[in-house]
Amino acid sequence: MPKLNPYLIKENYKKVEEIREINNEYPSFGEFMKTYEVDKRVVESYENEIKSYGDIGVEKGYGPSPIGCGGGVPKSKQNLIRTFNDKRLGGREFNWLNEEKSFADEHGAKAHNLRASTGSSVGMGGAIASGEVGYSALRISEDGFADVRAGNVSLGGEIGMGAGGVVAKVELGADVANIKIKGVQARVGINLDTGGSVGPGGIEAKAAGFGLSVGKKTGISTPLGEASIDFEEACVVQ
Repeated sequence: MPKLNPYLIKENYKKVEEIREINNEYPSFGEFMKTYEVDKRVVESYENEIKSYGDIGVEKGYGPSPIGCGGGVPKSKQNLIRTFNDKRLGGREFNWLNEEKSFADEHGAKAHNLRASTGSSVGMGGAIASGEVGYSALRISEDGFADVRAGNVSLGGEIGMGAGGVVAKVELGADVANIKIKGVQARVGINLDTGGSVGPGGIEAKAAGFGLSVGKKTGISTPLGEASIDFEEACVVQ
């Protein structure tokens, strides 16, 4: 009988391998939902995070606004009350009415366009309220870029005061054409705007259509038209 090699390491012996198939059973969707419980704290956490983004369709950039080129911040003119009242800065916005109706709407071109809006805002910038009603025989608009109106009649007003400035004005006009493209605006028609606005964004004063704006919005107006540029809305997105 041959002798076993005493130096053969026991671990080197050939081993027997065993393969088993594990059956993983998953519950159906219906069975899963019977025992599933919603964690309200998790849901609220996600909702609060999404709400903090503001309008995610608005591109971010750099400009005079404390949050870039608007970045979803409500636009204002020379006063920055609404800008400083942004919800990310603890402000509150109330849109009491925001309606728009058109006789026909094809690819952004609206015929016989009617609109009405009223709202207010409070926060670290102060308190402000505004309203507007208007009609355009033809309106072509693209959010955040262009707004072209032909045969336009509008009446609006705004009043507010706070750390963001002071504003009190009435806007009344009947335009043959009112064109606004990326912050650059031109109006041709009857213009009877009256009032003023002053704040960190500059100063604006008008009387029966005659007026001047210097600052965030810079331009000149007459009873027969207006030309201006809003540097915040026209700023380059990074």
